[in-house]
Amino acid sequence: MGKGGTVLGLIGIIIGGGGLAFGFISWNSTNTIQNNLDNFENSIMSKAWYNESYGPFVITPDTTLLEIPSLIVNFTLESNASIYLSFTCRATIFPSSGHSRVFIYFKIDSERINEPSAQVGNYYGASLGDSLSVNLQHFIENIVAGSHNVTMEVSTTNSLNFLNEMSIFVQSFT
Repeated sequence: MGKGGTVLGLIGIIIGGGGLAFGFISWNSTNTIQNNLDNFENSIMSKAWYNESYGPFVITPDTTLLEIPSLIVNFTLESNASIYLSFTCRATIFPSSGHSRVFIYFKIDSERINEPSAQVGNYYGASLGDSLSVNLQHFIENIVAGSHNVTMEVSTTNSLNFLNEMSIFVQSFT
């Protein structure tokens, strides 16, 4: 074999060895990534609770903060955790003089959370009645371990207004 054949043979061995090394690194990286994902999924402990009420919940008397009695989520945290809250409903708003509105708040362990809140309504009776979709979400970090409850607190400017198709979802993350 000539000088050129030896050089080509060495180049082939180097390329082949590089391919084997690259293949091993790729295989090992894939296993490492999969192990890290498995460990990540196991390290995040997540639990969820849910309740729904189709209603209707008539908000009367007006200008009074009221809890929705059929929509309570009771849950227990085994250790300190963060929680995600989601509330959805359909609000039906009837006209009145000026603004006709509904105000919605989360209430956790008998304590109202003022922000975030939802406010929906119409102005000067622009229609005979409006049906509006409402979604309110909130994230709270570091809730202490133990038993808790979440409900909604609502108020209105017109005692004809009501909510229906309500649901509340709570998810914990440790």
